[in-house]
Amino acid sequence: MRDVLRLATIFGLLLGAPFAAACGGGGEPLTLEEFFAEAERLDDEFSAKSAELDDDFAFLNETNGLQQAPVLVEQLTDAIDVFVEGLADLNAPDEAAAVQDDAVRAGREIVVRYRALLDEAETAGSYEEVRVIFDDPDLIAAFREFDEACAAATELAAANDIEVELDCA
Repeated sequence: MRDVLRLATIFGLLLGAPFAAACGGGGEPLTLEEFFAEAERLDDEFSAKSAELDDDFAFLNETNGLQQAPVLVEQLTDAIDVFVEGLADLNAPDEAAAVQDDAVRAGREIVVRYRALLDEAETAGSYEEVRVIFDDPDLIAAFREFDEACAAATELAAANDIEVELDCA
């Protein structure tokens, strides 16, 4: 479970900025530079929260994992949700809209999958059963899509001579 959660946290960090690329609120669209600056800010906030959770995940074991893992996954899910919705709220420029849409869609799928898996985890009889639940192929696929959106965002920034610190793999 800890490995899956660590993977989830890492992917979340890797894909932070691309979420910022498309949905967006009203008003004038951000410039591409502003868009990536806001995405980076959201990524930094998410990174701080996920680092705190990662420290907690490091202490999970057979004794406390059955009770604590679902609580930590729920906190991680909430952090991902806040991050994704923050990215969705950015008013991305046209150049970034597709990347933002892809990242937000994948991020929302991660949140949906985690919430469904949390329901399954409530009936687990051991920490090992909880760990296996989060090895879900649909969750892993959503993270893969998220990673692809991050790579596309990195390429978009580079193609426009924008320096941005994205944690893409």
